[in-house]
Amino acid sequence: MLKTVCRLLLLLLCCINLVAWGASDNTQPARIRIAMIHFAPEPGGVDANRLRIEQGTRLAAEKGANWVLTPELAVSGYGFADVIGTDWIQPQPDVWMNSYATLLLDAWPDSLHRDTRKGPGFGQTS
Repeated sequence: MLKTVCRLLLLLLCCINLVAWGASDNTQPARIRIAMIHFAPEPGGVDANRLRIEQGTRLAAEKGANWVLTPELAVSGYGFADVIGTDWIQPQPDVWMNSYATLLLDAWPDSLHRDTRKGPGFGQTS
């Protein structure tokens, strides 16, 4: 399993300046910069982990990234249920996810849009 994770990480590192088709005129490839927020999420450290995600996202936007990747279970960390249980988990989008969506909208205003098809939703606070 560790070898698979290492190979995937190497593959992602090789794709930092990924060339993707889909430029606005569909004739030239568009460059996509991918930022990986690499950290070991603290099991049960939801507030600290969220802060790391927010800080990493801001830095990625400042450095010109188009996409941001986080570790699996970046918010809660592995083994969180043994530390803090599951009662804290809210239907999504919750207050933090809406706040994070606003951060994304501010960082990449031309790349994202609000999904208004489902009423108050992603990126909206009411």
